[in-house]
Amino acid sequence: MRVLEDRHLAEEFEAHEMSRRKLLAGALGFAAALGIGGCAAPSDADDENTEASEDELRARRAVGIGYDATSVGKAIDAALAETRGLASIARGDSVYLKVNTNSGDPAPYSTSPELLEHLGGLLRDKGVTDIRIGDRSFWGDNDTAGNFRRNGIAAAAQRLGTRAVVFDDDVEWVTLPADSMPDWVGAIRIPTMVATAKHIINLANMKTHFITGFTMTLKNAIGIIHAADRKRRGNLFVHEAVDAKLGRQIAQISKAITPTMNLIDGWRALITGGPTPHDRTAGRGGGLAQPKIVIASIDRIAADLTGVAVLRSVCPPSEPITQGKPFEHPQLTAAMTHGGLGITKRSQYVLRGPTVENLAAYKADAIR
Repeated sequence: MRVLEDRHLAEEFEAHEMSRRKLLAGALGFAAALGIGGCAAPSDADDENTEASEDELRARRAVGIGYDATSVGKAIDAALAETRGLASIARGDSVYLKVNTNSGDPAPYSTSPELLEHLGGLLRDKGVTDIRIGDRSFWGDNDTAGNFRRNGIAAAAQRLGTRAVVFDDDVEWVTLPADSMPDWVGAIRIPTMVATAKHIINLANMKTHFITGFTMTLKNAIGIIHAADRKRRGNLFVHEAVDAKLGRQIAQISKAITPTMNLIDGWRALITGGPTPHDRTAGRGGGLAQPKIVIASIDRIAADLTGVAVLRSVCPPSEPITQGKPFEHPQLTAAMTHGGLGITKRSQYVLRGPTVENLAAYKADAIR
């Protein structure tokens, strides 16, 4: 295994991170400037882009939600249309697609090949030639390559003219600053191909989870951590309760990597147990539903709030995620406490989706 300790690499990583973080911070600033949800009225000092229309500024930080009865691609397009979409990605940029490959089980357990190909096609249409796809399954599963074949991600990557890379010792790694991961034990490494990508698009699934209640955009970041670092005692060898250490660990790895866009695939949803068909919660594992919805946002907290609201509408009442208030879920409150991951107040939440019949109900439940 080659771990790079290169000053120029670190500078490149930080430059890309600063660019993506500025996008997220600017979007939240625009929300405050516009008075969204009862925030302060706009002022010249707050709004650094006075030429942009109010509708454009709202779109930059809104959660977009799209529905289509027959096509996941149309649902993706509808969700992206309510946000700033892929506007910041330019011809020649490098883009890493963070797929979900916890196992070899098909969607909704893993990223849908249809979603991956549709998004890859949108990037190709923009002139992106450097599309990077990679992941590592659960640290105890040593067959990520086989999982890629079984869940269809490998074939989808090939059709896009790239390949699905297994994040194992054959790839180069870079070590994250220790002070950015205080609740993780030892050095935490991520692949160089992730660290050097100009853009990251986070592709999450809509799933219940037997430990964390749900797994969506925030928790999806764990898949880029080296398996040996994940299974180290004090990290994920034994999961701490989500309202204790695990929530902070999820927030810290999420904060280390800032996606340009996040998508939650709710075309199909796992509504019992999870993240695999064999994991159980209060009821049986492996229950599925078809909300036929996709969620898009640059804001991971707001995106996950929306995903939880949709999930709660289709889960049986035996599932823990149906209890309590989404805005007070420990995974989300930990993310809010760490800052820089998205909204921190109910008044900042904006949901847009004219194709979605239950929009008002989802919004009301997300910010209960």
